[in-house]
Amino acid sequence: MITTSAQLRDDVSARCPSEMPEGLPRRFTFAEYLAMAESGILKKDERTELIEGQINVMLPVGHPHHRCVLKFVRKLHDHLPGDQWAIISQVTVEFENGIAPEPDICIARGTPGAFDERYPTIDECAYVIEVSESSLHYDRGKKLSLYAKLGISHYWIVNLIDRTIEAYSEPDHLDPDSKQIYKCRVIHKEHDSITMCFPGESDLVFTVAEILPKFSSGRNQS
Repeated sequence: MITTSAQLRDDVSARCPSEMPEGLPRRFTFAEYLAMAESGILKKDERTELIEGQINVMLPVGHPHHRCVLKFVRKLHDHLPGDQWAIISQVTVEFENGIAPEPDICIARGTPGAFDERYPTIDECAYVIEVSESSLHYDRGKKLSLYAKLGISHYWIVNLIDRTIEAYSEPDHLDPDSKQIYKCRVIHKEHDSITMCFPGESDLVFTVAEILPKFSSGRNQS
């Protein structure tokens, strides 16, 4: 019996339908992620983070981003007592196994030494802050949904493009696509005053302009 090419194609299509699921991505544990970093598989000068078991390469940060993080951290150190609050900056934080982002700033209740041997829990984190320029779409999308899903109570994005702070609170709210988001979103413009609240401490009040770099690649440079 001779099989024509058309018959062969139809036979393959019947056994391998187009809707057949593709291979799933390999998920890594946090221990595996650390082992890859220690062994040199992940380059030391390459910024990465572990998001839901997948290793993401982070975009390089520019001078405006770096200056903003320094100014924000300095303001926090000037206000918060060092024996009660830890300011963790640009260090990997393992919130759950398979979820280990590297936020620009994480403010956690506890002495800095308390986190020498462990990571802060979600309940200990008062604020998680990302400084965004080239990563703005990612920080508003996947990162926001991730932090809301984890239950991070306050997630802020310092938007260097529009020179604003986007303050998100009240997690566990579903958007039309059933993704975890925040119920409350407030946009603070450059010359607006903004307040950070810390239980047992006085409020920290400052203008958005105080922590912004003098120049950025945004549309409204000053």
